[in-house]
Amino acid sequence: RRPAPVHNRSMSLIPRRTFPLVLLCAAPLFAEYNPAFPKEEFAARRAAFIGKISDGLAVFLGAPTRSDTSVFRQNNDFYYFSGVETPDAVLILDGVTKKSHLFVPLFTARERRSSGPQLEPGRDAESATGIDVVHPLSEFAPFLMVQLSSMPAFHIGWSSKTAYVSDWPEGDPSSDFAFAAQLKALQPWDNRPSREAAFIRWLRDQAPLAAIKSYNPIVDDMRRVKSPLEAAMIRKAAAITANGLNEAIRATRPGVAEYQIAAAADFVYAISGAQRLGYADIAASGANGNIWHYFANRRKMDSGDVILLDSGAELNYYGADLTRTWPVSGEFTPDQREMYACVLDASLSVIAAVHPGATVAQLDALARGVFAKHGYEKYYPGGIGHYVGLAVHDVGDPAAPFVPGVVFNVEPILDMPEKRVHIRLEDTILVTPDGHENLTAGSPVQIDDLARLQAMPSTLFPRIHIGTSSATK
Repeated sequence: RRPAPVHNRSMSLIPRRTFPLVLLCAAPLFAEYNPAFPKEEFAARRAAFIGKISDGLAVFLGAPTRSDTSVFRQNNDFYYFSGVETPDAVLILDGVTKKSHLFVPLFTARERRSSGPQLEPGRDAESATGIDVVHPLSEFAPFLMVQLSSMPAFHIGWSSKTAYVSDWPEGDPSSDFAFAAQLKALQPWDNRPSREAAFIRWLRDQAPLAAIKSYNPIVDDMRRVKSPLEAAMIRKAAAITANGLNEAIRATRPGVAEYQIAAAADFVYAISGAQRLGYADIAASGANGNIWHYFANRRKMDSGDVILLDSGAELNYYGADLTRTWPVSGEFTPDQREMYACVLDASLSVIAAVHPGATVAQLDALARGVFAKHGYEKYYPGGIGHYVGLAVHDVGDPAAPFVPGVVFNVEPILDMPEKRVHIRLEDTILVTPDGHENLTAGSPVQIDDLARLQAMPSTLFPRIHIGTSSATK
């Protein structure tokens, strides 16, 4: 489906005299626990998961305390089942007893004064979170050993339950364990295990006869299909992201630096209520576009270049993924226009084909056929998209047919290094019972609509001031 026509009045991002914030959360239960979703949403997820592990219990490790000044962000799986943002916490979901147990550190008065209120063990936390029992973190290891043993705790070798754990490094903006694992593979002298691998090794040492299985296939399948509340959150994140991209397009002209284009979008995200970026901005002009994950964003743009911005706001842990490509001077060259038309045709054709039962392989084959029709098949690298949710590249089986609630990112790419051109269009698509919804349709893709948007004055950056940076080419 084509996006709705873009009109000048709808392009105005922010009223001239007001900067409204997006109000998303109800009044907090109390400061220590105030997720964007009601506790019943997390309880339903826990119950669904518990029903799938009747032979054992699962251990979810929360993100560790940061040693630097970065803002804490909870691990995705842990947050998915709890909504708890306390550092160093651990969650146990027991499929045998059907109970949930949360373990949280005891914070000193000085720590609470330094970092703010934190969950404390006891009935207040249990009532607020809906978790059956909230323990001190010091009780975690003894509790786990008892639960994994058919005898008293000192006979820990006699296992009667399976321990479900993650065997995949958690990757999130606050602690990139996946990247650490990659470094280890590239540098054989680096013997640091991932946090998850270290926990499995500890568990095998403490309970050598316990059966250990990965919970990732179960959790990944659950997270692949979004609930109505999750879909609504991604829809809000997508609307914020589309507004940000539109502002970036308005701020574009020769002489402006790539990072200034990204800054225009990021400012919109912040004033609209997004807490962070879903991933680092890619603002790539000219030959930088041929570097697919280009994050430097330092070059000043020239007339004749195309610029792409690949960006996404994260709202209450859920994000969108959006890319637009447009000419720096406001008008594509004939060759650029022809290539853009190919990518646009692929994007609109693939989006139109998203529906329950469709597969990623089918969408990729459709895109390849469109590129072949335009004569650019060899410049299509393949890989038409990915799931989106708590992670920008969200979990889930890419071979599984779509069902309502799946959120998938359609991303056709034309990459031609010899002409210093890389054209990418990216939209976040929700699968609905009768087809799909383009959550990022608020940012235009038609060439004429892009030109009209770019011709408008920037809402945030007066054209007389932007572009005075000393950024180098």
